[in-house]
Amino acid sequence: MLVVLLSGRAAIRSTYELAGRDTVAAVLSGDSTWEAASFIPSPLVPELESMPGIAHPADGSGISKELTSGGSARLQSNVPGRPGQTVSARGVTPAAFKLRQHFRIVSGRAFDSGKYEAIVGRALADQYDVREGSTVRLGRADLEVVGIFASPGGTADMEVWLDKKVYEGLVIRPMTTDAGPPETFDPASTIWVQLDGATGLSQLRNAIAASGTERMKSSKLRVVTEREFFAEQSHDLVERAGKAALVVGLVMGLGALFGAINTMYAAVAHRSREIATLRALGFQRFPISVSIIVEALVLSLVGGVLGAALAVLVIRNVTFAVYNPAASAQIALRFMPDAGIVAGASGYVLLLGLVSSILPCIRALRSPIPVGLLTR
Repeated sequence: MLVVLLSGRAAIRSTYELAGRDTVAAVLSGDSTWEAASFIPSPLVPELESMPGIAHPADGSGISKELTSGGSARLQSNVPGRPGQTVSARGVTPAAFKLRQHFRIVSGRAFDSGKYEAIVGRALADQYDVREGSTVRLGRADLEVVGIFASPGGTADMEVWLDKKVYEGLVIRPMTTDAGPPETFDPASTIWVQLDGATGLSQLRNAIAASGTERMKSSKLRVVTEREFFAEQSHDLVERAGKAALVVGLVMGLGALFGAINTMYAAVAHRSREIATLRALGFQRFPISVSIIVEALVLSLVGGVLGAALAVLVIRNVTFAVYNPAASAQIALRFMPDAGIVAGASGYVLLLGLVSSILPCIRALRSPIPVGLLTR
């Protein structure tokens, strides 16, 4: 159980650490770690794009404007009459593909701009059996799944991606009550930017703080590195997983301790004549105590290794989805128990074995030698 719980905690950390870089930053509004709670008005976007601290590569991958506000997608149901699973949707431009670390299309192709097409994360596709040709409902339209992508880290692997303009038309524009926004309407929930060198983050933050426009002053924009952003999202989840491992480890360890003590009492009782003979021959208490303790540690180590090996065989490469409230989205976790986790769990088992040997050891050494010799 310790291997399973600690592997889950490590999976959460590695999922977010895979995506965290100091060379990429996120521009959001407000203090929420939830991207969908952020909204950057269209008039601010051109000013942000021209600020110092942002790199502008020739391939246009320096700025990725993305929309997650106001919309969630519904997958095609495999059961007639039942609604499909609701998942997170993200409107992106081609820059998102280049700015994301380790992004690749693993099956099919990318969506075409302006078309009702979508691509889905590989973990989401595996979890809900989504394939090329499946249908995803967003707003009032059905989107055809034309590809499966992989983007380890963060929430991307459990999302549906589509063209940002299509997302605007299906989710943002229907919410307006007037004649409709102009064609220059270009809002964003989050703007991901590639930083220009080691001082890029401070330059961008200073530029936003020094802006003279009233709209920028009242926008309450903040800039955090990708690493900081994902650390904020994973902190509570990692903490809860660690507490769960601690509580379960203590409770199950207490039960295992009583079982181990009974086992060692039985072992000492079975060998009471042997122990009494050694004491009668002049062996000191210390080497006899060491032999009992070593026996307890060996039994504990064998049990711990067998339990850890079973856990590794069962959960290795197992992937499942878990909801992260800090991101208001599901993330895909892949169990990858490593040597450190196995060693830590085995060390805990050895500690229980050591404690379990103390009382039986005291009993064996305090028992009168004649009583031990007469024991059958």
